[in-house]
Amino acid sequence: MPIIGFNFEKLYVERIKNPQEVKGQINIKNNTKITDIVEEDVPDRKKGGVLRFSFSYNAIYEPTFGKITINGFCLFLDNTKNNKEILDKWKKDKELDQKLMMQVLNFILAKCNIKALSLSQEVNLPPQIPLPKLTAKKQQAEQYIG
Repeated sequence: MPIIGFNFEKLYVERIKNPQEVKGQINIKNNTKITDIVEEDVPDRKKGGVLRFSFSYNAIYEPTFGKITINGFCLFLDNTKNNKEILDKWKKDKELDQKLMMQVLNFILAKCNIKALSLSQEVNLPPQIPLPKLTAKKQQAEQYIG
């Protein structure tokens, strides 16, 4: 995997109301997007070769009683020729190759979902992703055969 670095730059969580005060169904809308791509130099490497993907992750609780915002970046290592193509397409259309987009967004989601889960626990918001739950097994009535 050519992702060589990842950092959070902004972590924001807010609980506006107590979740017990909210009536009806709770919806949590998640939104993750790439906000910018730039070429970056890294030490011990020739000039260029690393792309910095800046991102924004949001989880909004509806009806409005909380939100989580995470901003950061990941560093993507590839050859200079591919970087030029990626940057040109991004500057022109704000689009990426689907395979690259899936790889980067899946990596970002993996990191952000874990961090958002931790942040939501800190302020007593429900988790933004479904967690596994145990259920009791129904006992079958014993049958007597005599």
